[in-house]
Amino acid sequence: MNGSVLFTIYERPRDYPKHYVIRRWEADVFGARPTQWMRLANTHAYLANQSAGKGQFADAKDHRATRRTFIARAWRGVPQEPETFRDWCFTNSELFWNERDELTQGDKEFAMTMTGKLVGVFDKDAFAHDLHARFYFVTGQRSLAVDEALKAVELDPSVPEYKARLKQFRGD
Repeated sequence: MNGSVLFTIYERPRDYPKHYVIRRWEADVFGARPTQWMRLANTHAYLANQSAGKGQFADAKDHRATRRTFIARAWRGVPQEPETFRDWCFTNSELFWNERDELTQGDKEFAMTMTGKLVGVFDKDAFAHDLHARFYFVTGQRSLAVDEALKAVELDPSVPEYKARLKQFRGD
């Protein structure tokens, strides 16, 4: 493959950071490490903010979708050290929850996988159950959402958000 073909395929729009073309090419051709996927995800977070700042909301939405795709690709290599894994899952689950109106079916499946594994590893963590309940709710599994939200409230009854979400999921 010669250079002219390479840069025709990965032509960089004017407002993209210069490093984007190389990172995307490396990720596609050589298979990216999780940190590379996260760098690409962060680049799209930046681009989404830039687009939204310019009033280009459709572009911003596309960048957020691409960011979620890259986060899902990074999943297979997330460090399994408990605190790092926990922080990564909490951060990205919150991101997916905040963008729940834009989630594709694939995004929802990934969020269920991520929060399911999180609950499996941190069964005594109320926040993990709360996150899992949220994605049960997003995927239309209301009874399972209620069960998980109830578990979060049982594990930490001092958090008013858990109780409010339980009421929301019950339809109260």
